[in-house]
Amino acid sequence: MDFKKIYFKGESPKFHCDPYGIYIFTGEYADGDGLLALDTNLDDGYMMQSLCNFLNGELNVFQPRIKEVILDNNDAAIVFEGDFEVRARGWGYLTGVKNLSNEEAAQVQNDFINWIVDKIKNSFFEQQEENRDDIVAKLDKIAKPRPMRSILKAQQRKNKSIDGKLRKLEEVLKSKGVKLKKK
Repeated sequence: MDFKKIYFKGESPKFHCDPYGIYIFTGEYADGDGLLALDTNLDDGYMMQSLCNFLNGELNVFQPRIKEVILDNNDAAIVFEGDFEVRARGWGYLTGVKNLSNEEAAQVQNDFINWIVDKIKNSFFEQQEENRDDIVAKLDKIAKPRPMRSILKAQQRKNKSIDGKLRKLEEVLKSKGVKLKKK
């Protein structure tokens, strides 16, 4: 069975986050017929709401990087850096209401998690990470960092300038009769 028939309302995804930021449901929150789609291991409403907005296409970027994807007959989950984890839900609906076998239900949940992973990987953030070396090379050409020798020479010139000003100040003070203590 196509996971989109289960988790999407119509042709495009429409998800909503519960007020506490622990669960993501299908459909509109007010309609009451939403299927529990995802839950999290952390009490982080911001992350879940961001993920929900990203899945709905309201955000172009979901920044946490994927650390691990778990796909098997017992669990379908994504673990992000920082140990933020989301798990596919709806097992009872899939096996009870839809009468899917355990293997079919697991495949639907795995396909749903794979869709999320692909969406994140194709997002602007991931594309920029893949091009990071090219961007750094371009910035290096633009910035043209000075070699260490030229930085040291500039520092020496600055120090000589300061030393020269101190000598002139000493001469002026001596000419006025001020005695200076040397350290």
